[in-house]
Amino acid sequence: MGAYRTIRQELKAYGHGLVDKPEIIGLNKTDALAPTRSRASRQVERAAKAPVLALVGATGGGVEAVLRALCSISLQTLAAAAAARDDDRPYSPVSGG
Repeated sequence: MGAYRTIRQELKAYGHGLVDKPEIIGLNKTDALAPTRSRASRQVERAAKAPVLALVGATGGGVEAVLRALCSISLQTLAAAAAARDDDRPYSPVSGG
């Protein structure tokens, strides 16, 4: 998908490591895409090489799946930060360590 590639190019151009951050990809208004939803989703998945979550903004459909994915990424990030440290202090996202 052209839009996905454009966003990725903009993140890369901005720098600051944004292009390397974990991402959650959501396809909104999937209720309006009913006949072509799976085709559109497959196109974005191919471009992103990652799963795409279906969302329906009007009803909140799919939001729970996005929140679960966000929690999963957050837990993985916290676990990696804890493993990288060599002491037993609790991780603090405010101080970064």
